[in-house]
Amino acid sequence: MTDRLEKRVVADALEQIASFMELKGENLFRVRTFKAVARVVGGLPETLQKALDDGSLAATKGVGPATLEVINELASTGRCTLLEELRGQVPPGLVEMLSVSGLGVAKIRQIHDTLGIDSLPELEVAASDGRLAALPRFGQKTADNIRKSIAFLRQASAFRLVHHAAEEARTLAEALSRVPGVVSATAAGEVRRRCEVVREIVVVLTANVPAADIFARLGQVPSVHEFAGQDERHVTLRFVGGTSAQIVVTPP
Repeated sequence: MTDRLEKRVVADALEQIASFMELKGENLFRVRTFKAVARVVGGLPETLQKALDDGSLAATKGVGPATLEVINELASTGRCTLLEELRGQVPPGLVEMLSVSGLGVAKIRQIHDTLGIDSLPELEVAASDGRLAALPRFGQKTADNIRKSIAFLRQASAFRLVHHAAEEARTLAEALSRVPGVVSATAAGEVRRRCEVVREIVVVLTANVPAADIFARLGQVPSVHEFAGQDERHVTLRFVGGTSAQIVVTPP
């Protein structure tokens, strides 16, 4: 994994942890600490491993034992026990809702607790059928703005220029190549054909273990946000930052 990718993956994992903690209602100081350390990691001038080895990261203001433990685990194993635990406690769709304009943690909790909504598609329906507008402190204008924001997010994530899509595909392929059992990971589909506009990112994994084993291990990749669909050889993953990709597993 390149150092730029490693720093991005670790920073993204710290951001995810902060978002999950915030949605759980945990101590705000702890939430802010994880967010701050994510920015520190993403902005390191040297490699992450060097900052860990020479102690400069540990000596950085705001980096404490809890965040350092997470960083060390990610750097050495590619996994994060704390993040995996939080994923099991908070529906991933609630984190996705944080990207909707006009929605903060308090309103997302209110929506989830009152209407049982935990995904963007469900939120969009509620914004259209009047349930969202009927909630206290919402109203029709807020519901309309939320519906428009969801539509914008969908449109923005549906199409990418090829150079942006190729960079995202390379980044995903590098991250997925570290999954145990994966022999190689390569971009395919519209990215490989250099289509001017890319509608879907496809990454082909060559694996020496069954596809089901690979799918089970993909959930341990810190940059994976959620599974959006799966069959015998294909799985659609949503990653931190909103990127979606179809993953195809083939034998060597």
